[in-house]
Amino acid sequence: MNTYAPSKWRLTPDDFEPLAAGSALLGSGGGGDGRIGQNLLSVLPSDTNVEVVTAEALPDDAGVVHVGTAGSPDVVSERLLDPADFARAAEAIAELVGREVDAIGCIEIGGLNALIGVLVAAHLGVPIVDGDLMGRAFPRIQMTLLSAHGQQSTPLSLVSPSQDVALLKDGSPRRVEAMLTAIISAMGGAAAAALYPVRAAQLRSIGMGRSLSHCLDIGRAFLENVDRETAELANVIGGQVVAEGVVEEIRGGDEPDLSSLTVVNSMFQSTARVDFIDEFLAVTVDGVCVAKTPEIIIVLNRTTNRPLRCDEVIRGQSVVVSTLPSIHEWPKEALPLVGPKAYGLDLEED
Repeated sequence: MNTYAPSKWRLTPDDFEPLAAGSALLGSGGGGDGRIGQNLLSVLPSDTNVEVVTAEALPDDAGVVHVGTAGSPDVVSERLLDPADFARAAEAIAELVGREVDAIGCIEIGGLNALIGVLVAAHLGVPIVDGDLMGRAFPRIQMTLLSAHGQQSTPLSLVSPSQDVALLKDGSPRRVEAMLTAIISAMGGAAAAALYPVRAAQLRSIGMGRSLSHCLDIGRAFLENVDRETAELANVIGGQVVAEGVVEEIRGGDEPDLSSLTVVNSMFQSTARVDFIDEFLAVTVDGVCVAKTPEIIIVLNRTTNRPLRCDEVIRGQSVVVSTLPSIHEWPKEALPLVGPKAYGLDLEED
């Protein structure tokens, strides 16, 4: 899907619903509740339009800062997000590295953060890059294309709802996540984050797809075909069905332990296991792995056709499990970072 071939185009309020729908699919069962972001976007003026540009359309030295929420999805869902907090975080990190915020980048295209980038770009009056750093939702800030190409996740900035600003100038890859967790905890469990301040020229070299365009395309296709039979709907949006049936069992559940759900198809006497933590990570059908991270895996409720988050799946649901086309070109060297082994899954990697 590539409706938006131009290197520059405008995002308007008419696009917010399909963008939210696409982000829910690309969240791969995680990424938080995109409906929160859609609600925030809905209060923008009706004449709002945000310029979307590819990294190729920006000058080489244009400064791009990536933004997103950090912390517990439960806290985020209960606390009103303020676009000014994200803008302040972006400006703080730009000042630290001595650059202007010429464009906003999206840290992940799955879930809530796909919409946060648009919100911040509208607030600052700058373009948003047609791309993201994850191609889906991932739980850790180092699970990005930039990290896979050697870029550190620091410096970064965090802004709390009380306007506290924390700057993490540097940190080893092994310790950044722990420090980040401690700061966010002190801020009440969630914060506005700005990180990966880079030049546009650097974004061009990492194999980043046009995520925002793809998200909008897939969201439109989903909404236009939502009344179809579930497996057919998955195919229409570019997916490949790998399992379907009834959720018979859910095991585990406490982070950081792996959890899994078992989907049984009694008609074909087939059993699928879907492994997950914050997102769906792998699908094994009758002992054979048929999908694995960084592939995008979705679980659709056959009653409503809604994509289910990991925490929404319950026993007795009739579901269709499908993959979606990958957005980014992950180098093979990135598999330890974003592949099954990053989660402790013992699956053979290509």
